[in-house]
Amino acid sequence: MRLTLIRNWTRSWTVILLMLVAVSANGEDAIVPPSDGQDVLAFTPESAVKFRKNNIEATATWGAVKDMSFKTSYQVESDVRYSDPKNMRVVVPIDSAFKKGDVMLLSFWIRRPKAGGQPNNVYLNVQTGVGKPRFQYRLGAYRVWKQHVRSFVAPADYDPRQSNVTILLGEAGRRAEIAELRLLNYGANYDIKSLPYSTINYKGREADAQWRKEALARIEKIRKGDMTVEVVDASG
Repeated sequence: MRLTLIRNWTRSWTVILLMLVAVSANGEDAIVPPSDGQDVLAFTPESAVKFRKNNIEATATWGAVKDMSFKTSYQVESDVRYSDPKNMRVVVPIDSAFKKGDVMLLSFWIRRPKAGGQPNNVYLNVQTGVGKPRFQYRLGAYRVWKQHVRSFVAPADYDPRQSNVTILLGEAGRRAEIAELRLLNYGANYDIKSLPYSTINYKGREADAQWRKEALARIEKIRKGDMTVEVVDASG
């Protein structure tokens, strides 16, 4: 008995390619929060932003930004590529109170200009008082500027005397920059589903991108082949 099988010898490299393809350029459209929200913090060179470090050498200062809609960013530099997240903390005071159940919108830009193609972790907490619930957001920071926009329902009452937004940068690498940080309150009756939401995008993500066509052509040529299997009994 003879049996001929056609075997496709393929491997999908989609995940690897997604990691290696550069993220979107600085020209991407910015998300503008709806105008009926109230800002509850200030993030400018004149505001009371604090930088705290532990166990490492690091500095933080405001600096100029080119080719973006914003002109300044808060720039953190350290002597290590990776450490405990809490070893570098940017603390931004909350200036106005808001209540448990209020609909909030968080928006900011971040980049790691000396990084490679793979993102590193950054952790952001909107917190008030010891032991009280907080909003936590974990993100991947890339080499180029990316905007992050998230909405949430306030998990507690926020008193400005003990509330802040803390950004943990210990895993972010030797340099990280943050710009246009905003936290807006839309009140308890706002439809949270109507608020904008950011997604990470990059040039070439489209389904018909040229690199996908070229990759499929290489798979057909290099990673596929016909194999004939001959099955015989004990007598040959």
